[in-house]
This record gives sequence, C-alpha cells and structure tokens, in this order.
Amino acid sequence: MKAFPEQYEAWDAACDDLLSRATAAAKRIVRKHEGEMLMKLRNRHPLIEVINDLGEKTIMPHLIMPHLKTAGLVLEDNPVYAMRLGSAVSNAILGDLLRCIPESSC
Repeated sequence: MKAFPEQYEAWDAACDDLLSRATAAAKRIVRKHEGEMLMKLRNRHPLIEVINDLGEKTIMPHLIMPHLKTAGLVLEDNPVYAMRLGSAVSNAILGDLLRCIPESSC
C-alpha cells in the first residue's frame, strides 16, 4: 500500500527549484532576527532559550509559511512536497543558525 497516490510521487527539476527558493526565502526571514539572537547570547542568555525564542518568533508556521504561500513557494496539493519543504526549511534554518552562533555560547 502506498502512502500517497502516484500523482504525488512525481518529482522533477521544477519541484527542486521551488524547494530551493522556499528554503532561501525562509533563511532570509530568520536572518532578520540573527542580530537579536546574538545580542541575547552576548548577554549570557542560555542558548536553548535563545533558539526557542527565535523559533517562536520566526520558525513557527505563523511567520514563515504565510510568507512562502504568498510568494507562491508552497504546493499545497502535494503532500510529498509539503514533507520535503518542512524538512528542508528546518534543516537549512538550523544549519544557518548554528553557523552564526559563537562557539563560546555552546
């Protein structure tokens, strides 16, 4: 038994391109808050609290997903794309955040 109908299993270069553009847009949203995050770390806020606060403000669907939908970067009728989008965006954002966190904060 398949999890999704065959029509959703098709994946092509256009899906890859859309996923890349959506990931880049999500990272731009989070980067707007990097300065605030770094300031909190400099003021000795615990790293986990800073990341949780950033997540509540930006990563949660109330900010990123509406922006991606407005930009036409979400294929709402394709659950395979939706799963890949969630995973790709989360991984990219976390990787970007870890890049900007000073080692002394860990």
